[in-house]
Amino acid sequence: MSMGPSLDLVNQGHPSTSGLTEAIYEGNMEAARGAARYFYVDVQDTARLRAAALLHPRMENERIFFYAAPYTWRDIQTTLAKPYPDRIFAPQMEASRLDRSDIELPAKAEYWLQEMGRMGWTSLEDSVLANIRDLA
Repeated sequence: MSMGPSLDLVNQGHPSTSGLTEAIYEGNMEAARGAARYFYVDVQDTARLRAAALLHPRMENERIFFYAAPYTWRDIQTTLAKPYPDRIFAPQMEASRLDRSDIELPAKAEYWLQEMGRMGWTSLEDSVLANIRDLA
């Protein structure tokens, strides 16, 4: 799932998966209930990795997988509640298990993020809060 700030809020809004985080922020838990929850990636990390693929002189013939970490909808709801303690995010999402597929997190992708000036992946908390910053 991609999340993070909207590129153009007026003309684009929160399309696709970033709209699910917006829905939870707005209290529409039903929008996310049926949606898959596996791994997230921040849109700015995705952009940096795509730029690296195009521009970095040492990146050649690389297959890069863009996913930072597993998450649950409850994680997103809990993250939203931290900076907005007076806002009610109800009904509370049921606890769910993380997908435990045997997937190795992409060390290569994190290396290329570091080559592009980042410390590593954007955290789930930072991605979620950037996703709804324009709504608060």
